Amino acid sequence: AYTGAILTVDYGINFWVVLIIAPVIAVAFATILAKPLGRLSGVYLALVSVAVISVFRVMLINLASITGGALGKIGVPTIVNLPELLAVVVVLAIGIWLVQRSMIGRAMRLVRADPLVAESMGIDVHKFRFWLFLASAAIGAIGGVLRASYFGFVVPGDYSFGLLIRILAIVILGGVAHWSAPIIGAAVWTLLPEWLRPLGLWREVVTGIVLLLIIILLPQGISGGLAENRRSIVR
Repeated sequence: AYTGAILTVDYGINFWVVLIIAPVIAVAFATILAKPLGRLSGVYLALVSVAVISVFRVMLINLASITGGALGKIGVPTIVNLPELLAVVVVLAIGIWLVQRSMIGRAMRLVRADPLVAESMGIDVHKFRFWLFLASAAIGAIGGVLRASYFGFVVPGDYSFGLLIRILAIVILGGVAHWSAPIIGAAVWTLLPEWLRPLGLWREVVTGIVLLLIIILLPQGISGGLAENRRSIVR
């Protein structure tokens, strides 16, 4: 997001060129982080992720001559609207769907289910996770550039600990069993509070209860629950 804002506002680079440059820069940073993060798992990985976000936010605030400091960057060309966002989501969804149906997708499921079995079948788990980490960085960079261009500004507060919580909530709600999982999770996380707006002050309480029930009743996420119901119907 900041790459898109800086390149378009300060250097006047075309938005579509920035959409190519930003993933390259994100992949470069991800390459630096991948090795130390790749040795961690579970709660340790979560803690380091929080630390990285905190350091990055401090850098955004202190490098005011580049990032605009606490005020962020304003005046980003608002080229992106809802149709463009939907088009990118559709293209990425199709791409992930194709990957899921390929040999890479089957290897991904095996690595997630049992890394030891994956290793025994000749899959280099560490290298596999490394390349997936870089791919996710590139996709995240595309999302960041689109977000900056959609709202027309970026501020450090948008990229703090709260962002990590939202992403984790979307993953937990949507699950990881299907290519549509992040779309489902993001839709529920975004639309549920709006649907409950008539409840007024009780909206946040009811939202929390509904989300908690989804997590308890569907531990594999909504996509996992739908997949399980589909298998039950087939049987």
